[in-house]
Amino acid sequence: YDVHDLVSKEGRVWTFTFDSPSDYSLLMPENSVIVGMSVLPNNMELIEEQTRLELSSGQAEINYIFGSPILDSTPTP
Repeated sequence: YDVHDLVSKEGRVWTFTFDSPSDYSLLMPENSVIVGMSVLPNNMELIEEQTRLELSSGQAEINYIFGSPILDSTPTP
């Protein structure tokens, strides 16, 4: 699949849309924050800095934005 056919952007919100004939896994981009989903994932886990979703077959739409990475605010002596 071509990513340009699966992902669109409006304002700062990106949308992944896919109608899959079988179950699949989706690895979200680093520093992305999911702000909406049309379906609930079968499983969701964090792999290093990325969220991996396991989704069932059928239509799915996932809305996300890019956030800033969390930096350690502890002052360095």
